[in-house]
Amino acid sequence: MMNRTTAVLMTLFLLALATTPAAAAVQQKQQAQSAAQASLAEALLLRPDLAIERIWILKAGPQPLNRPPRPVTQLKKGVKYLMYCSYKNIGRALNGVWKLGYYVDDQMIWNQYWGNVGANETQTKFIDNFVPTVVGQHTYECRLDYDNEVAERSEGNNKASITFTVIP
Repeated sequence: MMNRTTAVLMTLFLLALATTPAAAAVQQKQQAQSAAQASLAEALLLRPDLAIERIWILKAGPQPLNRPPRPVTQLKKGVKYLMYCSYKNIGRALNGVWKLGYYVDDQMIWNQYWGNVGANETQTKFIDNFVPTVVGQHTYECRLDYDNEVAERSEGNNKASITFTVIP
């Protein structure tokens, strides 16, 4: 067992070790890492963040006036359809250009450069010339900033997909 004097001396020794230059250097390094992490977190919050809200397909042509058009998942071969992509910038305002791409079965069918998107602004884009030619089940996917031209808070919310079936 340690007597009281030995315990006090041991405590003083440990305190002296903790204030050595090596301990101070470790403490400074930890503080610098914490500051860098806080700076990175703040920088991420100041970035734009494009996020897909919804995608859908509509049959092209006149729509009934008594109700809103209903999205379709069963498409007829050879008939024209509209493919929609609605997205929102859930971060800071985006000032610059980026690309939006529409894909069917992982093959790009359309792309376009777009520009500025304000903070909390929602935009909806569509193509009006999709005509399915292959019967069977397919996937439609919308991808925002697919070539990563915009530094965003999150890249994980830049695409969405739905399946549809083409009938003869």
